[in-house]
Amino acid sequence: MIKRVYSLTVLLVVLSLLIGCSWFRDEVDTSGMETMTGKKVFNRVNFRTLEKSIILSSNHYYGGIFIPAGTECLIKDMSKKKIIFYADGREYTLVSWFGNSSEGDVWLFFSKFFLEDRNKIGLESINPAFSESVHSGIAEINMTKEEILMSLGYPAYLGRDPTYKFSRAFILSQNDWYYLTDRKTRILLKFKGERLYRIIE
Repeated sequence: MIKRVYSLTVLLVVLSLLIGCSWFRDEVDTSGMETMTGKKVFNRVNFRTLEKSIILSSNHYYGGIFIPAGTECLIKDMSKKKIIFYADGREYTLVSWFGNSSEGDVWLFFSKFFLEDRNKIGLESINPAFSESVHSGIAEINMTKEEILMSLGYPAYLGRDPTYKFSRAFILSQNDWYYLTDRKTRILLKFKGERLYRIIE
C-alpha cells in the first residue's frame, strides 16, 4: 500500500513537472513577441490589402493597396492571429486567418512574411525576364516557386487545406497552389519541379 502511494506521488510530481515545463516553454515561445515591437523588418512577399488596411495571410483577392516585397516595415504588435505594422507611414494588419487560428505558431507566422535582413529576401536573384512581373504581382509560366511567392504571396489553399497553418518550406514542397482571385473564383498554379508550367482558371 505504501509503495503504491509512493509510486502515485512520484507519478504526480513527474506529471506536474512536465506540465510546468510545457507551460514555461509556451511562455518563452511567446514572450519574445514583445521584443519585436518597434523593430524594422522587410516583407518577403508582395502584399495586397483586402479592404482598407487588412491583409490576409494568403492573397485571396487581387486589388487594394499594393505593398511590394522588400518594403521597410515597422512592427507595432504581433500575436498568433495578427501582425500590426507600419509601411510608408500607414498602419496595416496582417491577419493569419479569419477562422480559428488559436493553434497557430507566432514565429512560423512571422517568419513566413518578414525578415530582418532585406538581402535575404532574394530580390536580386529574380530572373531579369520576370523582374517586372514579380514586382507587379503577376504570375508567368516558367517562374520559380520563390518568384511566385514573392509575386503573388502565399496560395490560399493546397488542395482543400488552407495554407495559414503550413510552413513556408512545406508550401514550397507542394506542386498545386490555389489562389482566389475574388470571393469565389479559384485559379490553380501547377508546378513541375521548381517551375510553374500551367495556370488553370
